[in-house]
Amino acid sequence: MRFKLVILIMFVIGMPGLLPARSRATSSVESQADCDRIKSDDPTARVIKLDLKGTRGVVLFRHRHHETYLNPDSQFAHQGKQGAECIGCHHKRTEFSGVPVLVKCIACHGVDGDPKNPRNRDGDEERSQRAFHDLCIGCHRASNAKGLVKCDKAPVACGECHAAKS
Repeated sequence: MRFKLVILIMFVIGMPGLLPARSRATSSVESQADCDRIKSDDPTARVIKLDLKGTRGVVLFRHRHHETYLNPDSQFAHQGKQGAECIGCHHKRTEFSGVPVLVKCIACHGVDGDPKNPRNRDGDEERSQRAFHDLCIGCHRASNAKGLVKCDKAPVACGECHAAKS
């Protein structure tokens, strides 16, 4: 009976040491799977179609891929924190408590000339197109410069995000 108890205790003590090694091994596999998912039409990627009426073509934004990234662009006004990455893109906060409110960009950033559009540090209007481009391209350029991209490189040219119009 004591022998079984000793074996059980050793198993319980030794098990946590095995788990981190296993999770590290699966994280690199998941990382590669994420890169493959970006290039595929995987339904778990939670693809959101952006710029449906734009002149350059639709952008297929893979939300799942971006959910855990922090914007490395030091010039970006709305920095998130580890564990609260959403606030980097969805940066609206309630006026009373300052609690983040997750809204779509177009809730605040409208068409060109909309008086409700916010202004950037330079006083320029942050209409929806500019807000998207400043956020996405700024983050992608900073990620490429700092070597933070898991897959080849983050897109920065128009045709790398916008699908060609058919």
